[in-house]
Amino acid sequence: MGGIASGEARRERKALREAFEIALNCPVTVDGTEMQAIDAVALATVEAAMNGDMRAVVILRDTCDGKPVERIEATPAISEETRLEVERLLFGDDDEN
Repeated sequence: MGGIASGEARRERKALREAFEIALNCPVTVDGTEMQAIDAVALATVEAAMNGDMRAVVILRDTCDGKPVERIEATPAISEETRLEVERLLFGDDDEN
């Protein structure tokens, strides 16, 4: 059943993506200037960013420069003594060899 639902969801996303592509290529008039809808959306996003809309700034950054990599630094949450004890239990006691 999951495979059938997944296929349906994939087809719906594809249909929506195709509808957006058609709509974004339609001509629109903005302030007396005719352009494609995609150009009007880009213009509106730039204007919003220039007016201080931080979401628009993030959209522009992510679209133009690529979304920055989010890095999480892992640090050990156990003491050195505990780590050594776990290693001893897992790999045996080297002192006995």
